[in-house]
Amino acid sequence: MLLDFPQLVKTFLSALPNDDFPVLDTRLFFSCWLALVMDKSTLSMQDLFKRLNRTGISVDISTFSKASPIQK
Repeated sequence: MLLDFPQLVKTFLSALPNDDFPVLDTRLFFSCWLALVMDKSTLSMQDLFKRLNRTGISVDISTFSKASPIQK
């Protein structure tokens, strides 16, 4: 049986921990990246964080940047 995309995302997100880090947990981190990729009206990370902060999800862009694993 095939799941529709929203149900698939919900299932995947429910498997992620939501209290593994004090400021930015894994579930919120992945949700932010997914929102940036999937939402065509979001043009930058700043747009995304303004929208998140307006909806009551308090995330600072510098915290998100520190949590992102970047290979140099």
